[in-house]
Amino acid sequence: MKEVEFAGEIMTVIEHRKRSRLSIARFTQERGAASSFHKVVDTLETVMKSRGMLVTDERKHRRMVKTLTSS
Repeated sequence: MKEVEFAGEIMTVIEHRKRSRLSIARFTQERGAASSFHKVVDTLETVMKSRGMLVTDERKHRRMVKTLTSS
C-alpha cells in the first residue's frame, strides 16, 4: 500500500432539534495515492457494515447525504 494522508470528520445528526444516535462521517484525501485512500475507505465500510453500523434505510441515507453536501 502506498502512502496516503486523509482527513476524517464525524458529525452528529440532529433530528427534530434533538441529537440522534446517528453520525455522518466524511473522509477526504489530503495527499498521496488515491488507490490507498480508496482501500482504507472500502475497509472501513466493510467493517462498519459487518457490525451493523451503517444506515440501511435509503430515504434516511439520502437525506443525511443531502444535509452533508449542503453545508
